[in-house]
Amino acid sequence: MASPKLITRLLAQGLVSESDIRAARKLQSESGGQLLDVLVRIGAIDEEVLLDCASQAWGIARLEDGLIPAQPETLTGAAEDLCLPQNWLESKQVLVWWVADTDFQTLRVAACNPVDPVIREQIGRAVSDRRARLSLPEPDVEWYLISRSQFDAMASLIGDIDNDRQDFEADGDLSRLRELAEEAPVIDLVNQIFAAAIKHGASDIHIEPSEKFFDVRLRIDGVVQTWQRQPATKFDAVSTRIKLISAMDIAERRLPQDGRQSIRLSGQTFDLRVSSLPGAWGESLVLRLLPKNQSLPSLEELGLSGRALKELKSALLQPNGIVLVTGPTGSGKSTTLYTGLQSINDGRKKIITIEDPIEFNMERVTQVQVKADIGLTFAAGLRSILRQDPDVIMIG
Repeated sequence: MASPKLITRLLAQGLVSESDIRAARKLQSESGGQLLDVLVRIGAIDEEVLLDCASQAWGIARLEDGLIPAQPETLTGAAEDLCLPQNWLESKQVLVWWVADTDFQTLRVAACNPVDPVIREQIGRAVSDRRARLSLPEPDVEWYLISRSQFDAMASLIGDIDNDRQDFEADGDLSRLRELAEEAPVIDLVNQIFAAAIKHGASDIHIEPSEKFFDVRLRIDGVVQTWQRQPATKFDAVSTRIKLISAMDIAERRLPQDGRQSIRLSGQTFDLRVSSLPGAWGESLVLRLLPKNQSLPSLEELGLSGRALKELKSALLQPNGIVLVTGPTGSGKSTTLYTGLQSINDGRKKIITIEDPIEFNMERVTQVQVKADIGLTFAAGLRSILRQDPDVIMIG
């Protein structure tokens, strides 16, 4: 529906006549479309003149060509991030994109009819839903008026992207996947994920694909929190990149895999552990970054209550028996076990561990890494360990 304020301005300035409006409304009732588009179509007013008048009436700037994203992928990415269906955007003649270098804090919305209350309501709801879903601050929204020709030009580029995606997904070529994984944008995105995990002290990184998106979630202080949502079209390249650097088979997507590798990030060396699990929309990836050469806390620094600390110390000093350490991911099981071993590692005991993986390297301790592919399982390793005259065995 055309803005009454704009129609009044057009009539007041003599840019259209009452008969033009009647003729346009009649044609609109027969063939549909927007009244303003019909006015242009029947030659009642030049499109540029109409747009300038609309911009003044609505107080909304026209979109300059220099503000249009150079990469059309930017448009599809923002739409997917906001869960806005592409067919709805096309039907309403709307473009949305995040302003570069604003860390998703400035959203631009360009529309042929930016005062349409339906468009305003839908965009507002999408922005609010994203804020609630990702626990992020609400971004600034900048509105612009665009011409039909501007919209059509960008919509055709979006259509080309969709066609390219279908060709790529149907192809599934491994060499192409490998090439994508080595491209700078993919490398940068994976490095950003690692940097965020280090910055926030995350124990685990979860990368979870769905139909239209994949979420990057970080486990911080035992709680999984969404850090970022990316379009699903980037997932194959990101997952391939992660599998490459963790020495996993990029061709295998049907079976679970485990991988590990030493990597250097932010001046530190980390052991990277990766687990993949095939799901309906792709492989769920869980990554753990373990700092190498990290110093262990003392028993007193573990945060145990006085009674629990006393009981743990007593158990560690017993000549026989078993100590079980249980808890959820990231709760400190490994740290507690290693700290306990360190407290009794006085050089007078034979200490052997069998682990998968070895998370801390300890002096005067024989540490065995499980290698199930060659038959060195926990069971096989334990049988041999018992013949090594151990005083203490740690299994983890």
